[in-house]
Amino acid sequence: MDTQAAAQSLGRVLADSYVLMLKTQAVHWHVVGGSFVGIHSLTEEQYNEFFLAVDEIAERIRALGHDAPGSMAEYLKLSRLKEGVGGPSDEEMVTELLNAHSTMSDLLRKEIDVMDDLDDYGSEDLLVGRLRVHEKSAWMWKSVLTQITAMKGGGAPMVSVKEEKPVKKEKKKEKKAPKSEVSVKKEVPLPFKKPEAQAAESGSGGGRRKLFGVKAEG
Repeated sequence: MDTQAAAQSLGRVLADSYVLMLKTQAVHWHVVGGSFVGIHSLTEEQYNEFFLAVDEIAERIRALGHDAPGSMAEYLKLSRLKEGVGGPSDEEMVTELLNAHSTMSDLLRKEIDVMDDLDDYGSEDLLVGRLRVHEKSAWMWKSVLTQITAMKGGGAPMVSVKEEKPVKKEKKKEKKAPKSEVSVKKEVPLPFKKPEAQAAESGSGGGRRKLFGVKAEG
């Protein structure tokens, strides 16, 4: 197994994780607005998890017999993520974190393939675990972003659009039902009209003759 290549791959993930941890802390410190409490709590939970994760990644590099990057200069050089929180509003900050976790998930999939080619199953298992964390984080930030949009009045149109599809389907079904009922009503009386008509025709002549007979007798 090429431990040098494995250590380099883990070093990139370590740098990405550190930059994302600092990005998360920056949002934790600077977020404002109606979603402050929820975002403040979630970012604290996530950067604490990051702190344990980077330690595990660095220790894996050391277990492979190589030095782990340990300075901000090294992290900024190796990281594929950019610093910053995206903007001053809570919506911009959450969008930045959502995109960062989505990007991190894509990067991890590539590094997992690297470990698979190297037959480094220990490092591969570690990165698969990190992938699950970032996919879940992206899902959570997407939900927070939806909530923020709804609070600002942008959620109502989205909800109405989602509800329009089933309503249209129901209307189409309702329109078809009356047509079938009408067709049945037209078909059902037909067999009853014929015998009535025949009876009327056959009895009409006799009735008239009796009436004429009565009139003639009177």
